[in-house]
Amino acid sequence: NPITISELKKAINSLKLCKSSCSDLISNEMLKYGAFLTSPALCKLFNLVLNSGKFPKSWNISYQVPIFKSGDQFKTDNYRGISITSCLGKLFTSILHKRLLNFLDETGKLSKFQAAFRPKFSTEDHIFVLKSLINSYVKHKKKKQIIVASFVGTLNLLIK
Repeated sequence: NPITISELKKAINSLKLCKSSCSDLISNEMLKYGAFLTSPALCKLFNLVLNSGKFPKSWNISYQVPIFKSGDQFKTDNYRGISITSCLGKLFTSILHKRLLNFLDETGKLSKFQAAFRPKFSTEDHIFVLKSLINSYVKHKKKKQIIVASFVGTLNLLIK
Protein backbone atom coordinates (compact mmCIF):
# COMPACT_ATOMS: atom_id res chain seq x y z
CA ASN A 1 0.00 0.00 0.00
CA PRO A 2 1.21 3.51 -0.66
CA ILE A 3 2.36 5.64 2.24
CA THR A 4 -0.38 8.08 3.20
CA ILE A 5 0.04 11.71 4.24
CA SER A 6 -1.52 10.96 7.64
CA GLU A 7 0.95 8.09 8.15
CA LEU A 8 3.79 10.43 7.19
CA LYS A 9 2.56 13.20 9.52
CA LYS A 10 2.38 10.77 12.47
CA ALA A 11 5.96 9.74 11.79
CA ILE A 12 7.05 13.39 11.48
CA ASN A 13 5.33 14.26 14.78
CA SER A 14 7.30 11.55 16.55
CA LEU A 15 10.66 12.91 15.37
CA LYS A 16 13.06 14.00 18.09
CA LEU A 17 14.50 17.48 17.83
CA CYS A 18 18.12 18.62 18.30
CA LYS A 19 19.54 15.69 16.31
CA SER A 20 22.44 16.13 13.91
CA SER A 21 21.77 16.08 10.20
CA CYS A 22 23.84 14.28 7.61
CA SER A 23 25.42 15.59 4.41
CA ASP A 24 22.01 16.53 2.96
CA LEU A 25 21.68 19.09 5.83
CA ILE A 26 17.97 18.29 6.26
CA SER A 27 17.24 18.30 9.98
CA ASN A 28 14.30 16.95 11.96
CA GLU A 29 13.37 20.54 12.79
CA MET A 30 13.01 21.31 9.08
CA LEU A 31 10.87 18.22 8.57
CA LYS A 32 8.73 18.88 11.63
CA TYR A 33 8.16 22.61 11.28
CA GLY A 34 7.77 22.46 7.51
CA ALA A 35 5.47 19.45 7.45
CA PHE A 36 2.40 21.50 6.50
CA LEU A 37 4.17 22.51 3.26
CA THR A 38 6.40 19.55 2.48
CA SER A 39 4.20 16.56 3.41
CA PRO A 40 2.69 16.08 -0.08
CA ALA A 41 6.12 16.19 -1.75
CA LEU A 42 7.70 13.90 0.88
CA CYS A 43 4.81 11.47 0.55
CA LYS A 44 5.31 11.38 -3.22
CA LEU A 45 9.08 10.87 -2.77
CA PHE A 46 8.64 8.08 -0.20
CA ASN A 47 6.12 6.28 -2.42
CA LEU A 48 8.51 6.56 -5.36
CA VAL A 49 11.25 4.96 -3.23
CA LEU A 50 8.82 2.30 -1.99
CA ASN A 51 7.55 1.40 -5.46
CA SER A 52 10.95 1.45 -7.16
CA GLY A 53 12.68 -0.51 -4.41
CA LYS A 54 15.68 1.78 -4.78
CA PHE A 55 16.83 3.30 -1.50
CA PRO A 56 18.76 6.54 -2.18
CA LYS A 57 22.49 6.14 -1.57
CA SER A 58 22.66 9.45 0.30
CA TRP A 59 20.17 8.07 2.86
CA ASN A 60 22.50 5.15 3.45
CA ILE A 61 25.62 7.18 4.25
CA SER A 62 26.62 7.20 7.90
CA TYR A 63 29.25 9.27 9.67
CA GLN A 64 30.76 7.75 12.81
CA VAL A 65 31.49 10.33 15.49
CA PRO A 66 33.26 9.54 18.77
CA ILE A 67 31.64 11.10 21.84
CA PHE A 68 33.78 11.49 24.95
CA LYS A 69 32.26 9.91 28.09
CA SER A 70 34.68 10.58 30.94
CA GLY A 71 38.17 9.80 32.22
CA ASP A 72 41.38 9.97 30.25
CA GLN A 73 40.77 11.59 26.86
CA PHE A 74 43.65 9.60 25.35
CA LYS A 75 42.04 6.20 26.03
CA THR A 76 39.72 4.98 23.30
CA ASP A 77 37.60 3.06 25.84
CA ASN A 78 36.39 6.42 27.19
CA TYR A 79 34.51 7.19 23.98
CA ARG A 80 31.29 5.87 22.54
CA GLY A 81 30.49 6.03 18.87
CA ILE A 82 27.36 7.45 17.34
CA SER A 83 26.23 7.25 13.74
CA ILE A 84 24.92 10.32 12.00
CA THR A 85 22.63 9.40 9.13
CA SER A 86 20.08 11.10 6.91
CA CYS A 87 16.98 12.33 8.74
CA LEU A 88 14.95 11.64 5.58
CA GLY A 89 16.23 8.06 5.49
CA LYS A 90 15.44 7.57 9.18
CA LEU A 91 11.94 9.00 8.66
CA PHE A 92 11.29 6.65 5.73
CA THR A 93 12.59 3.58 7.59
CA SER A 94 10.57 4.50 10.69
CA ILE A 95 7.41 4.29 8.58
CA LEU A 96 8.49 0.91 7.20
CA HIS A 97 9.36 -0.29 10.71
CA LYS A 98 5.93 0.63 12.03
CA ARG A 99 4.24 -1.08 9.09
CA LEU A 100 6.31 -4.23 9.53
CA LEU A 101 5.58 -4.43 13.27
CA ASN A 102 1.85 -3.94 12.63
CA PHE A 103 1.88 -6.69 10.00
CA LEU A 104 3.75 -9.11 12.26
CA ASP A 105 1.42 -8.38 15.19
CA GLU A 106 -1.76 -8.69 13.10
CA THR A 107 -0.69 -11.96 11.46
CA GLY A 108 0.68 -13.46 14.67
CA LYS A 109 4.09 -14.00 13.06
CA LEU A 110 5.95 -12.32 15.89
CA SER A 111 6.63 -14.48 18.92
CA LYS A 112 5.04 -13.35 22.17
CA PHE A 113 8.52 -13.77 23.66
CA GLN A 114 10.00 -11.10 21.38
CA ALA A 115 10.12 -7.97 23.54
CA ALA A 116 12.98 -5.87 22.20
CA PHE A 117 12.05 -2.83 20.10
CA ARG A 118 8.31 -3.38 20.59
CA PRO A 119 5.91 -0.93 22.18
CA LYS A 120 4.31 -2.07 25.46
CA PHE A 121 6.91 -4.84 25.87
CA SER A 122 9.91 -4.81 28.12
CA THR A 123 13.11 -6.81 28.02
CA GLU A 124 13.34 -6.27 31.79
CA ASP A 125 10.76 -9.04 32.28
CA HIS A 126 12.88 -11.45 30.24
CA ILE A 127 16.03 -10.44 32.12
CA PHE A 128 14.23 -11.02 35.44
CA VAL A 129 13.06 -14.50 34.36
CA LEU A 130 16.54 -15.41 33.11
CA LYS A 131 18.15 -14.19 36.35
CA SER A 132 15.59 -16.14 38.41
CA LEU A 133 16.27 -19.32 36.43
CA ILE A 134 20.02 -18.91 36.87
CA ASN A 135 19.63 -18.29 40.61
CA SER A 136 17.32 -21.29 40.94
CA TYR A 137 19.79 -23.49 39.06
CA VAL A 138 22.71 -22.28 41.17
CA LYS A 139 20.76 -22.88 44.42
CA HIS A 140 19.64 -26.30 43.21
CA LYS A 141 23.19 -27.19 42.22
CA LYS A 142 24.48 -26.06 45.64
CA LYS A 143 21.80 -28.13 47.40
CA LYS A 144 22.74 -31.10 45.25
CA GLN A 145 26.41 -30.62 46.14
CA ILE A 146 25.54 -30.38 49.85
CA ILE A 147 23.41 -33.55 49.67
CA VAL A 148 26.17 -35.41 47.81
CA ALA A 149 28.80 -34.15 50.31
CA SER A 150 26.69 -35.21 53.30
CA PHE A 151 26.02 -38.58 51.65
CA VAL A 152 29.76 -39.08 51.04
CA GLY A 153 30.42 -38.01 54.65
CA THR A 154 27.87 -40.55 55.91
CA LEU A 155 29.43 -43.28 53.77
CA ASN A 156 32.88 -42.44 55.13
CA LEU A 157 31.57 -42.76 58.69
CA LEU A 158 30.00 -46.12 57.91
CA ILE A 159 33.17 -47.42 56.28
CA LYS A 160 35.32 -46.44 59.26
